[in-house]
Amino acid sequence: MNSKELTIKVFDDIHDVDLKKAWVKLQYENDVFPQMHYEWMEPWVRLRFGKRKLHIVAVLEKDEIIAIAPFCIENKIGLKILHTIPIHFGDFYSIISNESKEIIEVILEYLKSCINWSVVHFFNVNNKNTLSACLSNNKDFKERKVVDIHEANFDGLSFQEYLLTLSKNTRGQYRNKWNRLSKKGDVKLEAITSSESYELNTAEMNKIYNLRWKNDNIPLLTQAYYNMRNEAIKPYFDKKSAILYRLSLDDEAIAYRLGFLHNKTFFEWKVIYNPEYSYYSPGNLLVGKIIEDILPKGFNRFNFMTGDYRYKKSWVSEKNTSTNYEYLYARRLSFGQYYVTYRLKYRESIKKAFYILKESNGNLLRKLK
Repeated sequence: MNSKELTIKVFDDIHDVDLKKAWVKLQYENDVFPQMHYEWMEPWVRLRFGKRKLHIVAVLEKDEIIAIAPFCIENKIGLKILHTIPIHFGDFYSIISNESKEIIEVILEYLKSCINWSVVHFFNVNNKNTLSACLSNNKDFKERKVVDIHEANFDGLSFQEYLLTLSKNTRGQYRNKWNRLSKKGDVKLEAITSSESYELNTAEMNKIYNLRWKNDNIPLLTQAYYNMRNEAIKPYFDKKSAILYRLSLDDEAIAYRLGFLHNKTFFEWKVIYNPEYSYYSPGNLLVGKIIEDILPKGFNRFNFMTGDYRYKKSWVSEKNTSTNYEYLYARRLSFGQYYVTYRLKYRESIKKAFYILKESNGNLLRKLK
């Protein structure tokens, strides 16, 4: 492949026939993670895009699309930011291609042109991705760690052998709480693998979610958001690349785990549990039961996706941890550099201070009630 023969074409319509055809072809040829699939992205663009402007960068060799990099342009503090998509609806961003360095370099050079934007912002690029290596080696892009990604690896092990790789405390807590929950009634694990069965459980899932978060001073998800999420996830049940696990006690759901099946791995995307059963750590119990279920089916890893929580670390050794980064670019001596500096150096401390203030106000309001 000669990079001089590659050209860039930009699409501002996700429903363009040629774009869709190439996107679907490339996502399957290159075993792209489901959250970068056309079927996942299209509902988000159609229903949650807001005032952003779509900017999908395609790389052409002669007249054939050989790579796609989805972006949008959004306005922030008077600046135009070219941001990777989907926003808040994807855990791992990647180029939809074979991710050769030649293709990535062509895309990066185009992005640095800053034709109609001041800042380029890549978000949630995993360090095991070729894109991450290219961005890290490009001195013009600045990087910041976003979150560690924890992954349990039980390849070649039985479930009992895998448990022995965990700490004594983790094993003990898991077994003790499962035994205590089992004494309360009939505990059942159900693997839901069809879109029809998934849809039958959505109302119950939403109810449990509202129970979990109603007193935490955060806005609950809207029905419009649930509709968009359901539309996006349902095709993956039909393709056997999504699964919903339901843990119940005497037929009452107490926890759900929704995830993707990809590359012999269960990717945990959404976790919901009834707070009335917090003593038994039902969400944590589901981790062990899911591993016990998928292990004999040929799966060898459990990826916890974004969210650096202690319970995730308890199931994983340090060597099975990767990291998501964000990468930013702005031209030197431009106003965009102020945004890059804010994002890399000050945003997290400001955000932390905001949440502390919000939490203290929430606690005060609860006391006043």
